[in-house]
Amino acid sequence: MLTPAGSPAEVAGLRKGDIVLRADDRPIHSAAQLRNRIGLARIGEQVRLTVERSGALQNVIVAVGPASDASSD
Repeated sequence: MLTPAGSPAEVAGLRKGDIVLRADDRPIHSAAQLRNRIGLARIGEQVRLTVERSGALQNVIVAVGPASDASSD
């Protein structure tokens, strides 16, 4: 998972290599499922992600921010 500087993911503490397993207690099986879950959330809404990091599970709260244009990075 990429975490651009200053992004909601970085602010929440997500790191490169984290594997998202659940979003608000719903299983995540693909990047598309995660994008859809985040895309359906309102700006400012908090989404609880369960991630695997270095073999351990962690819960991370991410505040959804406005979409950014990845091509401008």
